[in-house]
Amino acid sequence: MPRSIAGLMPTLTGLALALVLAPAHAIDGEEVYRSDSMPLCMGCHDPGAAGAPRPGHADDWEGRLGRGVDGMTQSVLDGMGAMPGYAGRMSEEEARAAVEYMIEGLD
Repeated sequence: MPRSIAGLMPTLTGLALALVLAPAHAIDGEEVYRSDSMPLCMGCHDPGAAGAPRPGHADDWEGRLGRGVDGMTQSVLDGMGAMPGYAGRMSEEEARAAVEYMIEGLD
């Protein structure tokens, strides 16, 4: 190996390890909720179309919160009521982030 490349190997190795060991980028639930590059959650949830629970409206979430975040995330992926399933169109992490955003601050 030429000397200049050999001198870079420790740096490149360290960079590769840092990328592998770095924590994953946290997904922003509000960004997912408002994004038009995937299912536009806010299109139905903001107005409560077809019974979609609205963010910040605790009454809308009665009967849903009991399933927990895992259950509600699965509903996003599988579909529920008038909402089609979004598995394959969004990741489980994106679905969870959107759910967590919508229920944030509910008592």
